Amino acid sequence: MTLRLPTPPRLSRWPAAGYTLVELLVATALTLLLMTAVVQVFSRVGSSISGSRSALEQFDRLRVAEAQLRMDLAGATATMLPPQRLEAAPGYFEYIEGSFRQPSAVDANGNPDTTVGPLPNCQVSSDILMFTTRSTTQPFVGRYAATGTIQSYVAEVAWFLRGRTLHRRVLLVAASPAVQSQIASYPPATFFANNDISVRLQSGQVVPNTLADLAKRERRFAHPVDQGFPFDASRWGLLGLPTLRECSSQAFMGGWQAGTTPRPPGGLPTPAPVDMWGENQATDVAKLVPEQYLGTDDANTRLADDVVLNNVIGFDVKAWDYQAQQYVCLGEQGTMSFTSASNGTQPDARATKASPYPQALQAPTYDTWSQSYENEGIQFDTGGNHKQDSNAGRSTNGFDNDSDGVVNDMSEWITAPPYLVPLRGIQVKIRCFEPNSRQVREVTVEQDFLPK
Repeated sequence: MTLRLPTPPRLSRWPAAGYTLVELLVATALTLLLMTAVVQVFSRVGSSISGSRSALEQFDRLRVAEAQLRMDLAGATATMLPPQRLEAAPGYFEYIEGSFRQPSAVDANGNPDTTVGPLPNCQVSSDILMFTTRSTTQPFVGRYAATGTIQSYVAEVAWFLRGRTLHRRVLLVAASPAVQSQIASYPPATFFANNDISVRLQSGQVVPNTLADLAKRERRFAHPVDQGFPFDASRWGLLGLPTLRECSSQAFMGGWQAGTTPRPPGGLPTPAPVDMWGENQATDVAKLVPEQYLGTDDANTRLADDVVLNNVIGFDVKAWDYQAQQYVCLGEQGTMSFTSASNGTQPDARATKASPYPQALQAPTYDTWSQSYENEGIQFDTGGNHKQDSNAGRSTNGFDNDSDGVVNDMSEWITAPPYLVPLRGIQVKIRCFEPNSRQVREVTVEQDFLPK
C-alpha cells in the first residue's frame, strides 16, 4: 500500500481581489457627499418646522390681540355723538389719525420745529385708539400699592404702536372714597410704577378719575394740562403715547413733569426712517427715547406689562363714513363726513384754537368731547390761556342768543368738537410679520356703534 501525500494548494498567479487606496478615497468622498445632502435635507426640514412653529405662535398671539381689541371695543362706554354731557358719566372715545407732522428738532421749552412737512394721511399705519370700556365678563385687574392688586369692571384703555411693538395701556377707573383717601398723598413721581389707576393731578395731589371726569380731555392719560386747550395728545408726535416703562421710571421726568400728566422730554433725537423688518435696529423709532430717560437702574421700572404684540408693521384705524358708505381715514380726500367737519371745511377751528402747541402739528382726531367746555365758558387770550367767558352756557341755555332764528346753533358755541358727526363704526387692521418665515398676516376688527 502506497501512501500518497496531500497535494499542496495551487497558488494563483494573481493576488486575491481587494480595494485600492484610490477606490477607498473615492468611496469615502461619495459617502460624505451623500451624508452632507442628507444633513442639508434634514436641516431644511427642521428649519421649516421651526419657522412654521414660530409663525403659528406669532399668529396665535395676533389672534389673542384681535380678541382683546374686540372685547375692549364692544364695551366702549361713550355715546358716539359729540359733545357729551358730564352728568351722563359717559367716559370718552378718541381716535387719532397717524399723520403727525414730524418735528425735526425741539427748542429749550420742548416745542417742536414746525418747518417740516406732514406725512400724508393713511400713509402711516400707527393710529391711536383711546377710550373707556366696561367689561361684561371678568373685571380688569391692575397693580395697586395699597393692597397689591385692584379690580374694576371699567377702565381707560389706550392702544398704540411704538416702532414695531403694539402697546395696550390699561388704567382702571376706581374712584371710590377708600381709593381716593389712600392715594391722595402718594408721590406722583412713582405713582405709575406701583399703580394701574386712571388719575389726574389736582393741587399737587393724585386724584382718581370717574367716567364723568374722563369726558374732559385734560383729565385723560397723556393729555398734558400745561399744553393748554384743547389738551390734545399731539405733542407726543412720532412716539404715539408714553409706554408703561417710561411712565413708571423716575428718570423719565418722574412720569410727570411740573405737576402735569406725562409728556415727552426735550432734546429727543431727530426721527430716522423706521425699519419695520428689524434689519437695522439703529433706525427703529423705538430708539427715539434714550436710555437715560428710561431709568435703567430703577428697581420698579415695568418693562413690558403693556406690550401686546411684537413685530407689528401696521395698526390702521378707519371710521365708517355713513355718507360715503365706506371706512375712511380722518381727513381723507374724496370722502364726505370725515373729510371736513363741523364748520364744513376742516376740523372746527374752535376745537384747536389758541393752543400753545402749533396747530400745524396736530393730527386729525375724532373725539366725543365734553359739553362742559361750553358751560365753563372757555375763552382764550392772545397767549392761548383760557379764562372765564361771560357768555358761558349760551349754547346750552335754550335761547336764540344771536337772534338768527335758530336756538343754540353753532354760531353760539364757544368751543366745538373736531368732528360734529356721529361715529357709527370703526375698522381696525393689525398687520404683523414673523421674521424667521418672513410671513405677514393681517386681522381685521370691525365694531359698530349704532344705538342699541
